[in-house]
This record gives sequence, structure tokens and C-alpha cells, in this order.
Amino acid sequence: MPVATIESTARMSSSSSPAPPGPPPGPPPRRPVVPLKASLRSASAAAAEEQLTRTYKCLSLAAKEKYARSQQRELDRILKTAFRMNPYDILDLTQEADEKTIQKVYRKKSLLIHPDKMKDDQVRAEEAFDLLKKAQDYLFDEARRKALDETMDIARQVALRELALPISMTKDEIELEQVPGGRLDGLVPSWNDRVKLCYKHITLDEELKKRKAVQMKQEAEIDAAKLREAAEAERKRRADMDNAWEESREERVQGWRSFQKGAKRKKKSPSVLG
Repeated sequence: MPVATIESTARMSSSSSPAPPGPPPGPPPRRPVVPLKASLRSASAAAAEEQLTRTYKCLSLAAKEKYARSQQRELDRILKTAFRMNPYDILDLTQEADEKTIQKVYRKKSLLIHPDKMKDDQVRAEEAFDLLKKAQDYLFDEARRKALDETMDIARQVALRELALPISMTKDEIELEQVPGGRLDGLVPSWNDRVKLCYKHITLDEELKKRKAVQMKQEAEIDAAKLREAAEAERKRRADMDNAWEESREERVQGWRSFQKGAKRKKKSPSVLG
């Protein structure tokens, strides 16, 4: 037999022979045994974490409800309590507030009641937001704020006069009188509310006078317009009469001539004797 055939036969016999048996398979790996105390600790930790999550949710819900209540209170203050013709009252500021304070308060309040944050009460939020913006713009206008402060000073003097106090009292003296035991301590309504009320009365009186003046001016303009219309109608009537008179001139002349001719014929006719 050739050598190549013997080698191939040997390889085939060696490949077809079964592999030697390996070591027997061992038992499946066992899970690590957790001690009872450790399992109890993990269970209590999970329960504590769940309780903490519920607590956070409750706190978050309470915070949201508190924030919503503060939004409604601010809306009611601006739309119901504050005098709309007093920018200080709308922004809940005093006369001493500088521009930085005004801007800070405006930003805080406008963010609180921004219409985008109050979908359930958006109409009122838009109205209040607009009032805040107008109040800030008013106080940033130097001329208008000066006029406002002058009116506030008059209101302060009126309030002092109503309390039988010297109207020459300065702001510092008034502040000293508001301490416990002072003449302005325990006032009902308070001193600041009295000044606001006096300012409201003064402003409303001025507004009423302005409206009456505007009304009187409008009525005068209406009367003047009526007089002009009547004069124009009379002028037109006279012009129409003059035109009619001129248009009938030829007719009147012809009538007069006819009348004259008839009178002449009557004079020339012989008289009839009886």
C-alpha cells in the first residue's frame, strides 16, 4: 500500500475516534445568601425612600397651592384694593422708592402674575399685568412723578388737617409720631391708608372737574355748531329767495307790461252815454 494512503487512513481513524471523557459537570452556581438583617435593612431603606418621595410630592403640591394662593391675593390687591390712579398703590410702594426699587418690585410682581402662568385666570392676569407696566412707566417719567408727588404732599397736608395736626410737619416728624405712644399710633385707618384715601378723593375731584370741563366744552362746541348750521340754513334760504326773485324778474316785467297795456286800452275806449 502506498505511503500516502496509509497516512490518510491513519488520519481518518484518529479523527473518528471518540474524545476522551472530561471531568463531570459541577452543580449550578448558588446565589449569595443575604443575611436576614441585611434584607430587612434594604427593605426599610426602600420604604423610607418611598416615604421620602411621597413627602416631597406632598411638599411640592403644598408649595404649588401656596404659590397659586399668593397669585390670587396679588391679583385681588391690584384689581380690587389698589387705587388705579395711584401708581404707588398699584406697585405697593412708598414715595421714597428709587428707580432700582421700582424696577425690582415690578419684576417680582409681574413674574408672579404673568398671564402665561395663570391660564385659569388669564383675563384678570392680563389686566393686572398691564396696570403694573403702566405704573412703572408712570413712575419712570420724571415730570409725571413730580406732579404725583405734589398731589401726595397735598393729600398728606389734608390728612394732617383732619387730625388737627400742624400741616407743616415733615415726613420724619410724621414717622416719629407713628411709634408706640405717638399721636399717629393706633390710627384706624392707619396713617398711610388715610393719606391714600385723601389722595384718592383729591384725584377723583380733579378728574371730575376735568370731565365736567370737557363736557362743557363739548356742549359749547355742539351749540356753536348748531348756531353755524342755523346761520348757514338762513343764508341759504335768503340766497334761494334772491335767486327765485331774480329768476322771476322777466315774468314780473312781462306781467307789468301787460298790465300797463290793458290800462291804456281802457282809457282810450269811448264812454257809453246813457
